[in-house]
Amino acid sequence: MQTTNALRLIGALALIFWVVTPVHAAESAREPVGDFGAIDWVSYKLIASGIGVAPSNAPNHMQAKALAQRAAVVVAQRNLMEVIKGVHIDSTTVVEDFMVVNDTVASKVKGILTHAGVEGLRVLDDNAIEVTMSIPLQGELAETLLQMAPVSVSQPSGSMSKSGLEKEPQPMEQPGTAIEAQRFDMPGNSTTLSPSTVAPATSTPANSVLVPYTGLLIDARGTGFQPSLKPNVYCRQKLLYPGAYVGQTEAIEHGYVRYFRNMSEARVSERISPNPCTVKAQGTSDAKRSLVINSEAFDLLQTIVNTPDNFMSGRRVVIVY
Repeated sequence: MQTTNALRLIGALALIFWVVTPVHAAESAREPVGDFGAIDWVSYKLIASGIGVAPSNAPNHMQAKALAQRAAVVVAQRNLMEVIKGVHIDSTTVVEDFMVVNDTVASKVKGILTHAGVEGLRVLDDNAIEVTMSIPLQGELAETLLQMAPVSVSQPSGSMSKSGLEKEPQPMEQPGTAIEAQRFDMPGNSTTLSPSTVAPATSTPANSVLVPYTGLLIDARGTGFQPSLKPNVYCRQKLLYPGAYVGQTEAIEHGYVRYFRNMSEARVSERISPNPCTVKAQGTSDAKRSLVINSEAFDLLQTIVNTPDNFMSGRRVVIVY
């Protein structure tokens, strides 16, 4: 009995160490949820571990390991459920709030968890096994969770935070421009786009090519921003993204945004390459789960939003935080 209790204590400490240790999360890409596990916003999945101890009366060594592994999977799935409860749908909605009042949601999520995959298995000793499991924040799980999200409000709630910023940042990495100038290369032709080349939406034909940008890259580093499934992006006190022009069906499979911790990796991601439009976040709102971008970027981005089949309606949006 003392040996079993000691193993359980070791397993619990191992889980806590796994959640908090930096070696498992490049630049804190994982958001811990208590001692249960973590949300990996960069890989867009939930992760949790469980420890299983074989019963002392197991017939043989092989069965003892099988029973320990089965017990570990049950614990890992239970921990995954707790991680799911800690997911922020948007700035104001947490999954746990719905599960408390809606048994149907809890039952559906529990059923989805049976499809969680095993990421790793570690033998602690002859009687205990640690199993690490994960489930993507996509597909059936994303559909279930996003159904809880309220309609995005048109204005940010509360005051804007500029934590981590010594002065109000310019909206672009190169001062003096509202949107970073990007080079757009085509066979036999090379041009540099600047904001002055963009005509107002009211005077732009619907079938014309407005700008050569292929996605939106928001630099939120230094703002204290915290991810969610459906983050709101505001500009001039108005909701810029995701608006009614963004369909939820494709967001279920690929998310409303893609998160990165590294600017270089973000720039070349399939989501927004080869020519992303980069803006700097001015600060956060809504408990740091929403972003506010500098007003100087508003005119160009609003023009892009008003263009049919624009890259923002296709969710080609990346946030680096």
